[in-house]
Amino acid sequence: MAWDWGIDAYRTVCIPSLMQPDNIPWLLRNGFDVRFTFYTFKRDEQRLMNVLRGAFEGVAPGPGTLHVGIAAPDLSAQESFMLKRAAFLQECQVAMEAGAPVLVTGADAFYGNGSIRNVCTYGMKPGIAIAVLSTRVKQEPFLRLLDEYRSAFGNEPVSNARLVDMALRTEIDAAVNSNVDVERNASFRTGTSVRDVSDDIQVRIFHLPSPILVWPLETDLRYLDGWCHGVYESVDHLWPEKLVAERRWRVMASSDLFFLAELNSAETMTRHEYPIEENRLYNESFEFETTATLTSEMIVATFRREPYLSALPRRNGA
Repeated sequence: MAWDWGIDAYRTVCIPSLMQPDNIPWLLRNGFDVRFTFYTFKRDEQRLMNVLRGAFEGVAPGPGTLHVGIAAPDLSAQESFMLKRAAFLQECQVAMEAGAPVLVTGADAFYGNGSIRNVCTYGMKPGIAIAVLSTRVKQEPFLRLLDEYRSAFGNEPVSNARLVDMALRTEIDAAVNSNVDVERNASFRTGTSVRDVSDDIQVRIFHLPSPILVWPLETDLRYLDGWCHGVYESVDHLWPEKLVAERRWRVMASSDLFFLAELNSAETMTRHEYPIEENRLYNESFEFETTATLTSEMIVATFRREPYLSALPRRNGA
């Protein structure tokens, strides 16, 4: 799903990360059939078409196949919620007919190399839904680090551990303010409790991990169609209640398994501002208590970082 500035983000951020060797190319080399559908508003359809032209050139042939298409659905209102809802429900329907899972990607997300391989190979059990780890980063500082990495190492893949390091250097204020090793923090409102246990390991409680790979059922479509009429966030706020009750919910709670950095523009960051509160030392509670959020409270997620400009040999003596 992409619109406005997200169209260019597909070209510079999302697609290059998805096309790292152990993401989509790995699936194709190992016999997976991959169907990309890029959803956008009609006003942005031509722009998206121009961005996608040539974006997948050079993909190594393999037993798997790659299909790329664009969808610009007729909507009653040109609002992001309407597009997200239409895209999700439509792709779930297509997936059920094909007997395949849906992998939800975003234009503003950078995926670590190997993340797509890991979630797809683990997620081959029909019926389950997998949630993963991510964090929101400031768009411009993150892109500067990515440019610095590319200047040093060219097209060397960005591992999950190095991506974690880039992300932690550029996190939005809400994530930084979720550190619960200090008395005053925003963790109760953000739903994330952050602690550093060593120089390279950070642990977090995520009350709202986001589902990324789903084997949808007909009951899911009826549930989402009923609840998602105004708040797309029902997908990670309410739907997990059903998935937990049905024992279908899985959380990949290690960044070595899966990690993505979600880029946030200055405008987006204003929607993720939360008050800093007193007496929240070691807080692991969230203001919204549901079965799913309380279940998540029992999962200690780990972020492992490697300095993003170390360990790889520099090229040309740079």
